[in-house]
Amino acid sequence: MSICCPCTVSIIVKTIETDRFDYVNLHWYYINQVNWPAIEAAQRQDMGVFIISPSDKGGKLYEPPPKLVELCKPLSPMQFNDLFCSFPGRAWERKSRGSGSPPGYEGLPARI
Repeated sequence: MSICCPCTVSIIVKTIETDRFDYVNLHWYYINQVNWPAIEAAQRQDMGVFIISPSDKGGKLYEPPPKLVELCKPLSPMQFNDLFCSFPGRAWERKSRGSGSPPGYEGLPARI
């Protein structure tokens, strides 16, 4: 079973702590780190974690505004966010990219 709910982090943590689920789907990325306590709770329960839509819900990074492009240089906003989410020691098994078209993947490695 998996958990995937648009609710507060305290509700997600309480649900994780029931020990009735195998993994959790969460939004978590550079501009929204509010679900970090849920990731830590999942680690304690030895649950899988799937980071969903980090490039879409994380700011439509495949269509970034010029200011964000400038702030992320020399990386693209998607590269910056992917590296942030994939930094060694992170607790998840899978992460989606969130771009719905090939141009959104330009400059990104096949695997991180």
